[in-house]
Amino acid sequence: MINTVCNLCNEYYELIPWTEYAYEKLDILTEEHSVNNELKNIDQIFEIDFPIWLVYAAYYNSVKVNPYDYIFDSLPCNLSVVDDRSDTYKLIHAYVNSEKSPNKDFYIGNIYEFNLPKSEAEEKSFNNMKNHWMLWHGTHSQNLLSIMNDGLKLFPHNASNQGSMFGNGIYFADTFNKAEAYSGGLDTHYVLLCEVALGRCLNTMIMADSKIKQNELQCDSVWGLGKKTPNYA
Repeated sequence: MINTVCNLCNEYYELIPWTEYAYEKLDILTEEHSVNNELKNIDQIFEIDFPIWLVYAAYYNSVKVNPYDYIFDSLPCNLSVVDDRSDTYKLIHAYVNSEKSPNKDFYIGNIYEFNLPKSEAEEKSFNNMKNHWMLWHGTHSQNLLSIMNDGLKLFPHNASNQGSMFGNGIYFADTFNKAEAYSGGLDTHYVLLCEVALGRCLNTMIMADSKIKQNELQCDSVWGLGKKTPNYA
């Protein structure tokens, strides 16, 4: 039996990238927690590969299908352009322009709306969580396909780390400018406006607030209170 396990482990390590093999002894995967960790690693590899293979497949089929159509048809979300005559477009446009800084020159190219399908359990959990807010989330262009496929995730391995001032979590902002500062791209920046269920929220003034550690198990989210607040006018 042990020989079979060793041979299977050798085959696995040959197929799956493992950066420490030159410096550390590779473990034989006999414990359940070790196997579960490797299953998580495989999931992460699929997350990283998804945008690459999707773009490659779109290019390969470009003779038959427009690459953009191929990509959007392959995503599970419903994507649509928000009509610039709609109240939603006008409200977002007015709010973003109200926060414009003299030092920044930008304009809104397009506003899109998309929704990811949720399971019945996820829908129930989200609706049961109180304290819903519309909040901004800035992201880099290379993260968009993964977000539109899987949603926002904690520690996505295909996304760049933007810091964790108040601990581990998915970060949002109540001001557009704050979120825009975390977006990225050469000429185009992407900022998401998301409905967020905060639940029981712990308010704090500074990142080193000891209350975060003491009360993190009693709250669902942490709100870092900054000097600037949204313009509600």
